[in-house]
Amino acid sequence: EQTIVLTATDGFAMAGGKTMPLPAAALDRRRKDLNRDLRFLVRYAADPGLEAVAAGDEDVDGTKCQVVAVTFKGVESRLFVAPDGKVLKQTFAGDNPMTRAPAQMEILFSDYKEVNGRLVPHKEVVKADGQEVTTLTLESFKVDPPIDEKLFEKPAAERPPA
Repeated sequence: EQTIVLTATDGFAMAGGKTMPLPAAALDRRRKDLNRDLRFLVRYAADPGLEAVAAGDEDVDGTKCQVVAVTFKGVESRLFVAPDGKVLKQTFAGDNPMTRAPAQMEILFSDYKEVNGRLVPHKEVVKADGQEVTTLTLESFKVDPPIDEKLFEKPAAERPPA
């Protein structure tokens, strides 16, 4: 199990009972990933810093979709929206999650389920340069759950043995 915490000023990872600061490059990559995450984009859809521009039409597995170019906090991606409003695909220039090499990324969204009046995709197939690299399955999704603020506190540094 690994926990990654991003704050306004820094970030750290906790795993195996150890806490490590995130290097600047990893922190930047995590923030970019967050600023293009579909759930995050939906959450901040009314934010004046989010720009969405129509970018044509394109088929996704036989479904004609409207393409929307989205920029949020300087992070760009393209969303492929089906006539029923579901986002079927997202593309962006990013990093292969397995190798961290630059790649053209594609996420295919499916298995939409209603959660508190919101349609949420419960399956994501991630491709890098056309090759499937991972499949994510969402088992649960909560809207506005109570959050323990202690989760965001960085544990005290371990002292070296005397």
